[in-house]
Amino acid sequence: MLTERLSDLLDGDRALTFRSRRGRALLQVGLVPALAVGAAAVLLAPRATAALAVGAMFRGISLTIDRVDPIPAVEAA
Repeated sequence: MLTERLSDLLDGDRALTFRSRRGRALLQVGLVPALAVGAAAVLLAPRATAALAVGAMFRGISLTIDRVDPIPAVEAA
């Protein structure tokens, strides 16, 4: 049950979106690369990561996980 939810989350059609206080999308990154960078940041520089998280909280930046539509492949002529 839990593994099904995790596999659904990490399927590849999800993105991590950084949103401003007003809800405008600032940055959208694939979920798997965002998780990898976040884990590396916490392991390599935990104090800097914590400082950035607190700063983002005071600025009103939020994170959302959104489903994105895959880009259709274009065939070469």
